[in-house]
Amino acid sequence: MAGNDSSMHGYKFENKIFKLLIGGSTASNACSMQEYKYVRMFLCIVLAVLGSAVCQPAELAAWFILAFCAYTDMNTAQVYVFPIRVCIAGELVGFVLSNGLSCKEYGGLLLCVAIIVFMRVIRAYAQGDMEIFIMLVMAAGISGGETFSYFLRLMMMSALIFAVLFGIYFIVYNLIRKLKGNKIVIVKKAPMVPSIAIAFILCHLCR
Repeated sequence: MAGNDSSMHGYKFENKIFKLLIGGSTASNACSMQEYKYVRMFLCIVLAVLGSAVCQPAELAAWFILAFCAYTDMNTAQVYVFPIRVCIAGELVGFVLSNGLSCKEYGGLLLCVAIIVFMRVIRAYAQGDMEIFIMLVMAAGISGGETFSYFLRLMMMSALIFAVLFGIYFIVYNLIRKLKGNKIVIVKKAPMVPSIAIAFILCHLCR
């Protein structure tokens, strides 16, 4: 019985560490999680300010929604798609009104959307990640940039940043497990949206 209590305690501790690092929350650890919640909030506010300084005016709405989604992804492992869809609808109307129906960018835009949807079909992206990419590509089209090359940079850079951050998390998480005498496990999930937000800033700095 004591062995079961010890193993259950270890499981709960590991679960809390896992949720802390990926941005989840546990009711039994509400006080300490609240502290880290505000740390994540501060980091996302700093990220929002940095991004607003480098993006085009037409991209501001998409950027602030992206910063908000980065926070929710880290804090609750969820992305709220309603504001993303509203932004996409507004961007589509703005794109048509500013470019008419004979714009060569339509081809590049449709190609980007097709690739994003394909990545979702093969489960490379979650639903929220897919809609965020579409929102950012639409914003780039409105701002007058070359949509397809921008999307390729954003996609590859976000994947690289995610791989690095995921690798760091994997090492830290399993190091904690080894110190407790447990086996190494394969971690399968981590927030993607913060990587997209960082890639967004880097893509604009490299323009």
